[in-house]
Amino acid sequence: MRGTQEQQFQKWFNRGIFTMKQVSVKTEIDRANVCRFISKMKRSNSIYLVRRGICPITKDVAGFYTTNYNLYLTNKGLK
Repeated sequence: MRGTQEQQFQKWFNRGIFTMKQVSVKTEIDRANVCRFISKMKRSNSIYLVRRGICPITKDVAGFYTTNYNLYLTNKGLK
């Protein structure tokens, strides 16, 4: 994928529901930058925490996020 790190990050989270670690591995963006991007987007209410669960990579509890509002509504059972 081409573009800045933030653009790549937003494209991945718009495609589906992922943990920070999953996006970090897929895009090869440093995890600290992913955390920074999520923090920035939380302040502007443009990213949604869909659920907490077990990350398939780290096997630890993690948040699953998306920037796609329709995916968020579907997974919350509101659509």
